[in-house]
This record gives sequence, structure tokens and C-alpha cells, in this order.
Amino acid sequence: MDTLLLALASLRSHVLRSALTLFGIVIGITAVVGMSSIIRGVDEVILGQIRALNPNVLYLTRFGLIMSEEDWRSARRRPPISVEDLRAIEADCPTVGKADLFAEGWGELTRGAKRTRGLNVMGVGVNYPDVNSMQIRGGRFFASGEVAAAARVMLLGREPCENLFPGIDPVGRTVRLFRQEYTVIGTFVPQGEVGGMNIGQDNFCVIPWTTHRRDVSSRRESYVVAMVPGAGVPVERMVEEVATRMRLRHRLRAQQEDDFAFITQESIMKLWRELSGAVFLGLLGISSIALVVGGIGVMAVMMVAVTERVREIGVRRAVGARRGHVLAQFLVEAALLTAAGGALGSALGAAAAHGIAYWVELPVATPWDTFALAIGVSTVVGLVFGVMPAWRAARLDVVEALRAE
Repeated sequence: MDTLLLALASLRSHVLRSALTLFGIVIGITAVVGMSSIIRGVDEVILGQIRALNPNVLYLTRFGLIMSEEDWRSARRRPPISVEDLRAIEADCPTVGKADLFAEGWGELTRGAKRTRGLNVMGVGVNYPDVNSMQIRGGRFFASGEVAAAARVMLLGREPCENLFPGIDPVGRTVRLFRQEYTVIGTFVPQGEVGGMNIGQDNFCVIPWTTHRRDVSSRRESYVVAMVPGAGVPVERMVEEVATRMRLRHRLRAQQEDDFAFITQESIMKLWRELSGAVFLGLLGISSIALVVGGIGVMAVMMVAVTERVREIGVRRAVGARRGHVLAQFLVEAALLTAAGGALGSALGAAAAHGIAYWVELPVATPWDTFALAIGVSTVVGLVFGVMPAWRAARLDVVEALRAE
């Protein structure tokens, strides 16, 4: 307790010097807490969206999850996933309960003078709502006859509904896509904005895949086949059966790699965790530079403090203080200084994160463990960089220290 009180008294007697010493620590901790709060907020949103996916859905794709330029070049040489692949899976894979294909595109919808921003134009089959757990809010989904006839019918997500039909029911009305007139036959239940962030999850429209192939894409379009297993069938068993069927269809030999890929909820979540973890480590490395600079500042100031307080140290040693007491006093001063910087930096970082989130509409998560970690790290920085000055003070000769002016 005496050591703590002495350290506090010393810091109070040099308020300006103590404040300047805090500067580097505050900057580093502010950067760490602010950016980590935003990253964790975005992470919670993305993970919420991934968890919203049906965990039993298996996606058969041409590209899969691309992790490098080499993966991209290799995937481009693969054959496209075709409608015939879907037909073969439905006919020859009894483990598959329901399957559907979809293609993606980009476009704008217009209705008179009203226009949407760019939205995802999806071409799908009749099983799309069941396979992807999408609920119809109003109207109906298109029938198999409309798919076969490539009818220009459409279902809308929440955002185009609000943009083109504010306050009115869009079912039965018409919109234009690429100068072609489509009849709106239904709308989807909003998927919501997890964490308050809108990442376009409701900014889409759905048309039959046959219509999509004619008006949006082309016959060489590579589709994505989405499927769910039958009752009581494990997803792993369905993967094995579909993979075997696809290898037979593509006439692959035993030593050849698959020329297709599967995507599951688990693989998407794993990829996102790797990406967010890499971003966080990069941020930690950058912000640690500021902490090191702050630690060097602490060391320099403590060195000056030792020089200024040589006589004080000599008097303490003369009246019975041991070297360990002097060492502890200077270490406690350094730790208190950096801990205060960590607390101030945590408060500023949280405030900065919420300010940025307010202006750019980003989610923020600032759990208490972030503050505890920030203060703990800053305290450790003070202890590490305060060892040398404290050791120098403890090693002073008593007689020489008492002679100091």
C-alpha cells in the first residue's frame, strides 16, 4: 500500500509529464478497441446471416469457395453446372429429398418514374422456397408450367417492394426488367437486418430460370444446384452420393480431382472465421506499433524520473528501504501510468467506434472483455518497458545518491 501511495503521489506531482507519457499508449489502445469493436460487430452480423442458412442445404457449384488466384484459374477450367446435372441428381440420387437450381444476375427494376438500385436477379425453379427456406409473404410462387413456358413472372424481396410500391400491394402489378414487362405474382417475407446492418439480403427479385436464361444470362450459364437430404438422411451421405454421380457424368478417372465443388453452411462459416481472424491479427500488428512507441516513451520518461529523483532514492535507501522496494515503486508507477492510458484509450476507442457506426451505419460490439484485455495489455507494456528504469534506480549506490544535488 505504501508503494502504491508513493507511486500515485509521484504521478500527481508531474501531471503534465504523466499526461504526455500516456499519449502513445492511448493512441494504440484507441485503435485496437475502436477497430476491434467494429470488426466484432460486423462478425456477429455475418455469422448471424450464415446461421440463418439451412444447415442441411448443400450447394453444388462450379467454383466453390475461392481462396487464391490459383484456385480461380483452376475453377475457370471446370465445366459449367448444367440443367442436365440437376436432372441426373433428381433421377439417380435417392438421398436427395428436394433439389433446385438458380442463377444470379444483376439489374434494375423500373415502374414508371420509380427505379430501384442495382439488385440481384435470381433465376430459380419451383422448389426454391422449400430448398432455401424462403417464405412467401403475399401472392404465390410460380408453377412448373410457368417455368416450362419461360413466363415473365416475378417475386420481389422487401427492398424493391418498398421502392416501387410504397404503401400498396405489388401483387398483380407490372414492373420492367431490361425493358421487358414482368407481372409480380408474389413477395417474400423480409429476412431482416441482423445487427442493424443492411447488406442487401432483401434487395433481390426471383424469376423462373428459363426466363433468366433468355432475358438475363445465356445458355452457357453455370448454375448452382441447391439440395436438401431426404428424411433421416445425413448430409455427408448425400454429399458422397452426389459426388459419385457427378464424377460419372463428367467421366472423371479415379486419379482425377473433382471438377465441381460443394458449399455448406459449415464451410462458409469456416471461411469467414479465417478471414475475420486474419483481419483482426493484421489490425493487432499495426496497432501494436503504437503500443511499442508508447512503451518507449514510458521508458524514456521513467529514465528521466530516476535521474531527477536520485537524492530521494538515496534517502529511502538510507532509512531502510531495500532495492526490491525501490524496484517495486518505479514498476508500480509505470504500470499505473499505462493502465490509466489503457482505460482512457478504451473509452475513446468505444466512443470512436460508436461515432463511426452512427455515421456509416455499421454494427458495433464492445464486450467488457475487450476493455479488460486492453487495460491488461497496456499494464503489461508499462511493466515491460519500466523494468530498465526501475532496475537502474534500484542499483544506485546509497552514498553517491545522497551526494546528488
